[in-house]
Amino acid sequence: MDQDGKLAYVLTLRAREQDIRRARANSNICTNQALTALAATVYASLMGPEGLREVAELSISKAHYLAEKLREAGFELRYPEAPFLWEFAVELPDVGRANEALLENGMIGGLDLGDGAMLVAVTEKRTKEELDAFVEVVANAG
Repeated sequence: MDQDGKLAYVLTLRAREQDIRRARANSNICTNQALTALAATVYASLMGPEGLREVAELSISKAHYLAEKLREAGFELRYPEAPFLWEFAVELPDVGRANEALLENGMIGGLDLGDGAMLVAVTEKRTKEELDAFVEVVANAG
């Protein structure tokens, strides 16, 4: 979402000119990639090893919390025995409707895998209240 609450998208690790001019692109296309690499380097250096570990552990913990709450709400994980870190596939009756309902409630849903499952990713930034709200919206989406 942008600062006005509108849905916004971003191209990540993509060179702008390749999208604009495609086959005719002839300039150095690394500017956007270098900027992204610089941002990642600054983030990693500011976080340090302990901070990066904490971010990873929080993401994993929150993903497992969400997966358990979805199971408690009656949804099955696509691969229940498979280990996962911060993303997993959950089976839903109507992934499209769930994503619409999430968007109506100010949340961006998961990737529709096209076969009755949604790929959900969880980061350290999500709160318990947001994860609980996600489950509630998906459960009520029908």
